[in-house]
Amino acid sequence: MTPPSNATRATVGSAVVVLLLALVWQGTPDAPVPHAAVVAEAVEPAVSAPAIPMPGPPLMDGFAAVYGEAASAAAAAASAPLAADEIEVCGIGRVKAKGGQPLDRTFFATAGDAAHQRVVAALAQQPDELARAAALLLQRDEGPSHANAPQACEGADCAAPAEPQESDPQRQARAGANATQRDALAQMAVATRSPAVYTLAWRACRANPGGACQMLSTRQLATLDPTNADAWLEVASEADQRGETGLVDEALYRASKASTVDLRWGQVSALALRSLPPGTPAIERRAVMERAAGIESALAMPGLKTLMQHCDATAVRDGNRLQVCADLAELMSKRSTSLLDMAIGQALGARVGWPSERLQALRQERDAMVQAMKPMAIATGSEWSCAQIERETRWTLDRGQFGEIGAARMLIARTGQNVAALAKQYNDDRAAASARAASSPASGVVALAP
Repeated sequence: MTPPSNATRATVGSAVVVLLLALVWQGTPDAPVPHAAVVAEAVEPAVSAPAIPMPGPPLMDGFAAVYGEAASAAAAAASAPLAADEIEVCGIGRVKAKGGQPLDRTFFATAGDAAHQRVVAALAQQPDELARAAALLLQRDEGPSHANAPQACEGADCAAPAEPQESDPQRQARAGANATQRDALAQMAVATRSPAVYTLAWRACRANPGGACQMLSTRQLATLDPTNADAWLEVASEADQRGETGLVDEALYRASKASTVDLRWGQVSALALRSLPPGTPAIERRAVMERAAGIESALAMPGLKTLMQHCDATAVRDGNRLQVCADLAELMSKRSTSLLDMAIGQALGARVGWPSERLQALRQERDAMVQAMKPMAIATGSEWSCAQIERETRWTLDRGQFGEIGAARMLIARTGQNVAALAKQYNDDRAAASARAASSPASGVVALAP
């Protein structure tokens, strides 16, 4: 089977996270399941996500000029309507397209490959250890990307272009290069004192085990990152796989006493973007973000499954387990850097008996975040537009420095609306969409007039 492209990995990875979030959020009841009494505090102001030290110049330096050019180009493109078979490509103009994609993506692939190589070289030369670790991770080769192959023709009479096949020697050479890259990252982790570097190597090894990965351990991960609950959840997950019940309990307890919950998602993408020189063409920036996000999304997920299993409705009937799960719910709902961890915390809160008022307040902020993030969705044909690339650039940089939660709260602030207004808009839009679906002939349901 041909390996998926990085664009596919990025899309699938994002879709998996969104699905998990949807399952957790939609599965959170308005009223908690009755359990033993738990003292519920008033909802405190959300704790800001801890800033992640990022090498390089200040966050937005070097991009201001690009943003200005992007905005001007976007305005110029909008002044004249596009034809039905055209899309806007930032820095290039109108190009012929089909299904919202350029007919010939050869230029995009070539420019993206060149930019990616420059990013890897730039990161590898930085004094910051995390940047060098990111360079090793980004060297991973996922194989030929058929999505970037040029489309020779279009129409009913066109035969589908033959996909280029990778020979066995090519496949073996790529696997060997990837193993070398993985081992170099693992060996860097063995000597590091950086929890971020060790986490990157650990998850890369989980996704592609073997070789020097045997030198890494969850115990060392937790030793380097003892105040991060996600590190202890990794310990719990591995212990659970080995059937070490006592270690699972210990790791969950240590996780419940941590001071933050940090998945460190988006660090590599932000580092890659920041390493590009000012004035880098927009399509190259987007290609770099897409490839970095694809590689990051392929990394193994942490031990959230183990957490949900050991804090299920049956487990929390035990008083000791109830307290641990309640503490984890408190921590994850307030001090997470990722939307996924935050949603897990809210789901745990429902399981341990939080009052419906508290759950509703948390749900309101969640809905406001989703509403503020709607402009980030890529509409058909807008993938390569200046406006869309600008939005993705700002989001990638903000998420890398402030985490997903911090970046989402910044989006809320930029709307100029408060949380309650955004949450209401989200729920109104959702209700309207449901009404349209119910009245659609395809739904088989006919809306009756009152």
